[in-house]
Amino acid sequence: MATPWHRIFGMALAQYFSGTGWQVDVEVDLSLQQQRLDIAVVRRGGQSNEPLWPDGFGTPAEYNLLTFKALKDPLAAWTLKELAGHGVNYRKFVSPDLDHLLPEDQFRLLAASMHFPRQLAGRVTLQPQGPGAYDVIWGVDTIRILVLREMPEAEQNVVWNLFSGDQKCIATAFQRLQPRLQSYSSLVNQLLKYYGLEDIPMPYTMEDFEREVKQDFLKKLTPEERLEGLSPEQLQQLLSHLPLAEIETYLKKQKAGQEKTSPDRPKPPSS
Repeated sequence: MATPWHRIFGMALAQYFSGTGWQVDVEVDLSLQQQRLDIAVVRRGGQSNEPLWPDGFGTPAEYNLLTFKALKDPLAAWTLKELAGHGVNYRKFVSPDLDHLLPEDQFRLLAASMHFPRQLAGRVTLQPQGPGAYDVIWGVDTIRILVLREMPEAEQNVVWNLFSGDQKCIATAFQRLQPRLQSYSSLVNQLLKYYGLEDIPMPYTMEDFEREVKQDFLKKLTPEERLEGLSPEQLQQLLSHLPLAEIETYLKKQKAGQEKTSPDRPKPPSS
């Protein structure tokens, strides 16, 4: 079974663009024969929040159609032919009808690859457009090529770095994702699994991920929530690890706080 890299890549982009005025559709069915476009990044109706666009993406159109190739799946001429065909079908798919097609300038074609497409570069001219970004003239279309391994390590490039296949970039991307690890949990799980299938030695393991998710979750709990559900024996075991002086100091503070917030008691009558 082939590794569904483009699906995982699409999931990562969907998570990245969540909460903005853009949505990400994955494996868009364009025909009865299920000719699927890998990813479509489209403007979301009624939403105005703009994302921090990843490097190399360029100025977005209303519909940004993207194909993705992983380490063992080269970005070749056939990929661009297929992408151009998907672009035609997708334009028909979202237009009111064939007599009223949406304007061409509302559509862009992009192809992302983990590594530089040397075979393709031997057949067509790749015009550099900044680190990791190249344009190729394909018929009457311009297709943006994104080489993820060449992308700078940066906050806006966290998805690019995750799928770069480079150990250092991947580790940095995981560190950037730490505050959002819970929302990325299913994605990270699959990503680590498939990197293992590709025989890429990872500086980050499932054990690391699970530990960081637990730590991140615990940080959000109040002391009361952390202790909720513990039996008296478990609480006693926790307290046994603390010095007696610290426990006494804590109890005195708690008692003082309760006395300060309790309603005034009537004073006893003077004799």
